[in-house]
Formats: sequence, C-alpha cells, structure tokens
Amino acid sequence: DFLSGPESNENTLNIVGDNLDEKKPFSVELINYNKTGMPYWVQIDCTPYLDPISNKVGYVTIQTVITERKQYEQLILEKNVAFREIARISSHDVRRPLSSIMGLVKLIESGLNQQELAECLHLLNLSAGELDSLIHDIHKHIVRIEKQVDLNPHQLNTAENRIQQKTEKI
Repeated sequence: DFLSGPESNENTLNIVGDNLDEKKPFSVELINYNKTGMPYWVQIDCTPYLDPISNKVGYVTIQTVITERKQYEQLILEKNVAFREIARISSHDVRRPLSSIMGLVKLIESGLNQQELAECLHLLNLSAGELDSLIHDIHKHIVRIEKQVDLNPHQLNTAENRIQQKTEKI
C-alpha cells in the first residue's frame, strides 16, 4: 500500500489504482510518505505476476527513491529561469545603449561642429554608462546562479549510487 499525503498527485495515484485493478504493468513517479509522515519522491515500476491462465498471483514492484534527482531537477529549472532572464537582458536591454552608441559613432564620423560633437560625446558617455550598468547586472545574475548548489553530474551519479532499490511484493 502506498502512503499518500497532501503532496501526492491524485491523478498519479489513480493511474496506479487503475493499472493494479486491470493487472497492467506501469511506471510512475510520485511523492510517497514514510510512516512518520515525511515525504519523499519514488519511482515505482510494477509488473503483475500472473499464473498460466492469467489470474493475478501478485506483483513484482521496484521502488527507487528519487528525491535527490527531483531536487536537482528543480534546481535546474530554477537556474534555467535565471539564465532566461540573463538572455533577455543580454538580447534586449543591451541592444538599446549599443544601438545608441553605434548611431552616435556614425554621426561623429559624418563630421560635426564643436557643439554637436560635444553633445554626441556626452550622449556617448551616457550610453556607455548604461551599457556598463547592464553588464554589471548580468554579472550579478551569474554570480547568484554560481552560488547555488553545483550541478556537477558526477555528484548526481554518486547520489544515485547511494539510493537503495527495494523489490516488494504487493
């Protein structure tokens, strides 16, 4: 019997129940609970064991604790959100001052009087400052991401090697 709780997905539990009733094999990932009520992620691979005339004798079930893998998946999702924000800043916000700088350089190259040149240099300085500020913001985002847990795949493999698989007969 599965120990379900508030974080258990009702649809997944229904899939489990339906497949058990229909004597079909299944594989699901769900939040299960230990006897003290602590949640943990588990992958359940279940195959019915039938006699020669297809009567259910029992099940062969392999439950693999995948809590660490799910935590890493969540961390990867969070990092992807941060990287998308960096990409947005890089592609959109950086273009604005860069376009201004490029336009001002073209103006300067076209030949300007002293007053126009001074105004262009002032605007060039403002655009360069805005660009510098955006680059610092990107750097802050990158530093924040780097301070999160390292996603070294070797660490994940080591963690998975520690996970015990259980074979149970339901």
